[in-house]
Amino acid sequence: MNKFQNVKVFALVLVSCVGLSIPASATQTISQFHTEPIINGSMEHPQETWSSLYVDENSSAWGGAWLRSKTGDTFPAGSLGVEARLYNEDGELCASTGMRYNASPASFVGAVTTASPEGYCSWVHTRSTRLEGEGLRVLSHQGLRVTADDDFVYLHEINNFKFPEKLLTVLKKNEDGYPANNRGETYGSALLAGYNDNYMMSPTLLSAVGTGGVHGYVREADLNPYAATTQDAVAYMSKLEKNRVLPLYDKEGKVIGTFVLDGSFISGTTDKELETAKASAAAKPGTKTRQSVKLPKTEAEFTALVKRSEANCPYQRTSKGETYGSFTMFGSVGYEPVWITVISTDDGPGLVRAKDLYRAEPGVLPVYDLEGNVVGEYLIEEPEPLTGYKPGMSIEEARALMKER
Repeated sequence: MNKFQNVKVFALVLVSCVGLSIPASATQTISQFHTEPIINGSMEHPQETWSSLYVDENSSAWGGAWLRSKTGDTFPAGSLGVEARLYNEDGELCASTGMRYNASPASFVGAVTTASPEGYCSWVHTRSTRLEGEGLRVLSHQGLRVTADDDFVYLHEINNFKFPEKLLTVLKKNEDGYPANNRGETYGSALLAGYNDNYMMSPTLLSAVGTGGVHGYVREADLNPYAATTQDAVAYMSKLEKNRVLPLYDKEGKVIGTFVLDGSFISGTTDKELETAKASAAAKPGTKTRQSVKLPKTEAEFTALVKRSEANCPYQRTSKGETYGSFTMFGSVGYEPVWITVISTDDGPGLVRAKDLYRAEPGVLPVYDLEGNVVGEYLIEEPEPLTGYKPGMSIEEARALMKER
């Protein structure tokens, strides 16, 4: 089953509505690859998201990410977020727009990376919010990826990716999941996320190629800083231009360079605006925005960069520097902490290792304090089926059941 379309485009590109343009005299041959839209959001306000990959006649590539209301609903500022990522054949991040949100009411958002001769795979990340009762629910999705040669076909029915040989070699070395550094932070290629139950989430440190071709890692928290409210998202956007330079780390978290967020973003409310944005995305983007940032040079500037990076992480840290937080957070944050907060069988607070909790069978896990001492036990029980659930239920029956809860 082919999960994307290949579209050849011969275009004289004259548009620049998302900040992308090429000389009017140049005619480009562009190949476009798009995943089929995936529906998410609520039943009342469904949204669809898809990823795009563009390849020119010189084999340079750039990625696009899209999120829109399927019914044309307009969402408040800060409600729709999207990030386009471009990876090379080794699974390293080589371009990213960073997560971006609509600063005004919108029904769609789109992001497009800069072009790279190493571009191989485009991957969309989205975050959307909607009011649910008295609170705000954050919906995250990061599973749509596409390559020109069909390596990353995603089949929802069997939850399976087809991976290139280079990444399969990495998997054979680490079958139990991402390796961890001395602070318990996972590191490796984010393209392995979703491979199996041991690779459920993105690693904390993503393999990346930084400024000047330096190979290292960027933090997931820097690419997608956690926004708990729509106001947080709008505030983040107001500061994004000044915060596009990210630290590039080695696997132990030592700064070895920089990584620059780049590309373009557009939001709108009409189908015409969306079609214009999609046409503009097919133009080969330039690199002028990447060249416009001021890179840190002094030790003080790098120190300030690292402090800002640490502030982007919503999790707290133990005395050993390991992250911990609530189980309810990791889905919307986009990556898991090292430790999950729990209540032990004797009603005492404590921590269990995230990797143990997510993979555990029913039974007992040790509970630790912030210093790493065992202080109790955590019981994992057999899950109970939802009362009233019946195999083969219709959408209407499932909707009625959820409303009764």
